[in-house]
Amino acid sequence: MADRIAPKALGTLAEASERMTVEQAEGLVRLILPGWGWRICQCHLSTDAWLFPDWNDPAHSERLHREFPPELWESGTAHAQRLDLDIRPPVASGKALRTALLVAVDVVMDVTGINLLHRINLEDVT
Repeated sequence: MADRIAPKALGTLAEASERMTVEQAEGLVRLILPGWGWRICQCHLSTDAWLFPDWNDPAHSERLHREFPPELWESGTAHAQRLDLDIRPPVASGKALRTALLVAVDVVMDVTGINLLHRINLEDVT
């Protein structure tokens, strides 16, 4: 799937993320997935990262409902489960959020055909 999107873009984003802070990862989420929410949890065993369309976001609600209908993307659905990562052993929070973003880009492309990577300039990521 990822090779259909843009292998260079995914590779550049993945490499840059090795040193990415949570704030930098959050900035990329806001750039690539405007209107989406995110959560990171960490414990001794794992780091959990979850991305989700925030249908309550007033600036993006209408578009999110159209592109990511709640009946297909709400918590518990197959698509949403693919966006809820349990990373073991635990990793830095920035890396976890970036990993969740890479997975989300792939899942969105797979399910909807929307290529989200057109929204970023790779020079800004490196």
